[in-house]
Amino acid sequence: MSDRRFAVFGAGAVGGYFAAMLARAGFCVSVVSRGQQLEAIRQNGLQVQSPKGNFSAVPEQATDDPATIGPVDAVILAVKSWQVEDAARAMRPLLSATTKVLPLQNGIDASRQLEQILGRDHALIGLCRIICLVAAPGCIRHVGLEPTVVLGELYGSGLSESAAALADALGAAVWWSKQVPRFMRPFGKSWVRGAWRPNRNTKSEEPRM
Repeated sequence: MSDRRFAVFGAGAVGGYFAAMLARAGFCVSVVSRGQQLEAIRQNGLQVQSPKGNFSAVPEQATDDPATIGPVDAVILAVKSWQVEDAARAMRPLLSATTKVLPLQNGIDASRQLEQILGRDHALIGLCRIICLVAAPGCIRHVGLEPTVVLGELYGSGLSESAAALADALGAAVWWSKQVPRFMRPFGKSWVRGAWRPNRNTKSEEPRM
């Protein structure tokens, strides 16, 4: 298994689901959470209920202090949209010079905020498709859609080493994962256009945004 280290900042429904999938696949992933959710993860790991099958997975570390995790190769940002700026500032201990941050809030605002606070070298653009909820502290219920993650670099560059490592990990862990090695999206536009490279777990189809 890869020696790459990942973190999920915000282990609620969406973040908890993808953290559990990565941990289940054997990747080193830690989570930053708080409150009852954090305590439940510390005690029992993450429990996932899904039409694909129920399972449990234990993250490498669960904490409310990113400094106890230290620098990782990539961070999945899964907080609410209005929490992105505060989360970006709080996650600085997770960053090295090459760490990439993947926002799963959909749309362009989160990537812009990450770029403004952390710098363009850290920010990715991303989106996901899944319907899930927190059924109980530490328990994620996947109720709809095939889980899908799309990620790409800003401003049309190819995937960096850290971004490619995250894409490969998600491709191995998630039933559906798509990589966009070239993302061409001026910030002033509402459209995206990319070259799609589905992995072996995906069906070939055109993006619908």
